[in-house]
Amino acid sequence: MTGKDILTALGGIEDRYIQEAEFGPKVIQGEFREKKTAPIRRVAKIAMIAAVLTMLLTGCAYAVLKVQDRMYEEITVTQHIGENGETIEPTEIIHLRYTPFGLTDGPIAKAYKEWNEYLDSLGDVPLTAEGIKDVPENLYFNYECFNTDMADKLLEITDKYNLTLLDTWCFAQEYQKDIMYDAMGIDGILRPGLEADVAEEPQGVFESNGNFEESKRITLTGADAIWREELYCTFTYAKKNTFWERMGSVTKDRYDQWNYTSADGTELLLILDQYGHATILADAEDGIIYIQVMFDSVKNKRSPSREGVEQVADIFNYQINTKPFDRAAVQQKLDERQQEYFDSLPKPEEPTWADYAEVMAEMNRQNLPEKQSYALYDINGDGVEDLLLGKGDGSFSEAYTIRDGKAQLLQHPYNDCYWVCENHTVEANTADPDLPGQMVYHFMAGADLQVVDDDLLIYQDGQWHRSRYWDNIVSEEEAQSVKDKYPHVNIEFKPSKDYLG
Repeated sequence: MTGKDILTALGGIEDRYIQEAEFGPKVIQGEFREKKTAPIRRVAKIAMIAAVLTMLLTGCAYAVLKVQDRMYEEITVTQHIGENGETIEPTEIIHLRYTPFGLTDGPIAKAYKEWNEYLDSLGDVPLTAEGIKDVPENLYFNYECFNTDMADKLLEITDKYNLTLLDTWCFAQEYQKDIMYDAMGIDGILRPGLEADVAEEPQGVFESNGNFEESKRITLTGADAIWREELYCTFTYAKKNTFWERMGSVTKDRYDQWNYTSADGTELLLILDQYGHATILADAEDGIIYIQVMFDSVKNKRSPSREGVEQVADIFNYQINTKPFDRAAVQQKLDERQQEYFDSLPKPEEPTWADYAEVMAEMNRQNLPEKQSYALYDINGDGVEDLLLGKGDGSFSEAYTIRDGKAQLLQHPYNDCYWVCENHTVEANTADPDLPGQMVYHFMAGADLQVVDDDLLIYQDGQWHRSRYWDNIVSEEEAQSVKDKYPHVNIEFKPSKDYLG
């Protein structure tokens, strides 16, 4: 669970807050830089998640080189996840750390090294309203500079090596991505004539200097397709002189790497790890392309072959050379398109119980009725009874409503649990099992269940904090007074099997 998971689930939070969560805590190219639920930069401790560790390799973008050409030091990390994704006893292992966009002796690698040594020297850096007051927006959101000293140091390092910093991101939903492609002067990330079913992920990020990242779910459908199950792909394009705060790490001798010429003639470096995940790297004129591909090897009980990875590599467009764009002008177009999209949505129709039958039937197919309970209750005050799914203790984990004549998720199960409160409000409790002693309380109100920002509560290290700033400490009594504003409603949940008859 990341900050972005929480914030994205709670509609009504400004884009800049979602952006903040997207880039911290960081699971970045295999390295997890831990940060507490309240945004606090913990730079001394590095935890590694082995199941995704080598999936996110970024290494040499030139086919004549190897991953090792960009490694520059050994690090000791703690592995918590086993080869099949299971939780194991913490085990210390040795990894090789490398830079994703430059050679070990190049300017980007040297800048990474200096910046991370500086961060390691700081220890914990709290996020405070006073601290970020004079920090440029892009340095705060993209590089987690929580005070002007950090910002000044970053500028000093990148100026020393003549590197460009990321601007503040533009976020584009599926229905807005054509605006971003047009602004950057590209046709997209997939090769024309592709025989595949493609599903867009909800959001891509695009930066005014031409850097971008987006994800898709792809299922190959051609007659010669080797891997026919769905793939999850993340495509990243970075200009070669960009300081994008990402570091890679890989366990020694646990991956296969080889060179391959793609269908469009691009020389690639392909990497396949022991967990059946792949990375594709390419040189693209002024930029570097790296693509992470997740094959669900555990579910499908097999791993992709070299030939299967090569076939997947052939579906992408490597002839990309983005151009800069005017962020303000593009953001205006994105906002206008978003309003058009919202205006086009049909108004909710009055539902009947039968409208939720397909949701419940799917539960039955998954053999869930014995574990789940349901209730029908209008949680947001829009006059539509919503379907709540829970465990029978009065809380719920998912909520469905009726939109466009069919059941759709109203509240995604990103938080540990939700509670219905009086006056059509909702309380969301979020806990991280990896960080005991922490709890986040979000309170949501209105038809769109927007977060009441003034009533955000965070409990950590024996203290209550009100709002996202770490220096806003409140007493136990004040925290309780906030929770008392949202008394729970006693709703009767029934066994799901009763609904299904």
